[in-house]
Amino acid sequence: MARKIQGVRQRYGKWEYRFRYTDKDGKRRELTKGGFISQKAAANAMAEVKRKFTRGADGSKLNITLVDFWHQWFDLYKQPYLTEHTRAGYDYIIDNLESYFGTNKKLADMTKDDFQRFLNAYAEGRVLKDGTQKPRSFDSVLHLIIRVRMMVVHAMEEQIIFYDWTHDVTNPGYRQTRAETMKKFLDTADMQLVIQACLRDSNQGANFKPSNYKYMILTGLMTGARFSEVAGLTWDRINFKDRLLTIDRCWSGTKKNFTKTKTDQSVRTIDISLELVKI
Repeated sequence: MARKIQGVRQRYGKWEYRFRYTDKDGKRRELTKGGFISQKAAANAMAEVKRKFTRGADGSKLNITLVDFWHQWFDLYKQPYLTEHTRAGYDYIIDNLESYFGTNKKLADMTKDDFQRFLNAYAEGRVLKDGTQKPRSFDSVLHLIIRVRMMVVHAMEEQIIFYDWTHDVTNPGYRQTRAETMKKFLDTADMQLVIQACLRDSNQGANFKPSNYKYMILTGLMTGARFSEVAGLTWDRINFKDRLLTIDRCWSGTKKNFTKTKTDQSVRTIDISLELVKI
């Protein structure tokens, strides 16, 4: 018969530990966790909790959920410094984490296996309106891993967890072929064909009804500006005399208002060609 270990007991065929401690305000607290398949597993888990306290861990944080810690970390370290578009990317990640793990999954209970299973499900993508499954790309999954890892590193610094469960996970995202990747980009010949088509349509005379999107296409191709930057242009941002174009804001298609550029470095004044000025 196994010897009895203080703080460890068996309940309903499983093992649990109960660890008592005194918080920073001098109040007695207790951490409990069950579901272990053996007495040894429960004892090892309790020993790890004791080591955390020895290293100065705050016991009140050990029960924090994955979702709550993400929001605390994001609100303090990320949200104030991000553009609306970038914040939306972080919101999309936590929405998927919450959808998969729920709101009660403790951060301290997360494992590498848990995260890998989540990545596998995330990479499967979503079902489109026509019923087909669109898998998420390798880059999309990598983007998520990097951002979650930043949160995990902070949790380690706060001594809530003591290993990086995002390290060396497998990225199951779909890797596009070179041909598929090249479809996203215009080569020089294709770009000239698009420019010629827009110019041809804009020179139809008095019967031509201008389409703003064609001018936006031309501006983007001839300046290298992002779509949201072109959409955020107004006449006071264009210096026709000196052929200069000032980009200092974007247009948000979701909120229907002007927003900051993607980064501070994106604010710039660029030269534009005489051809673009005449258009």
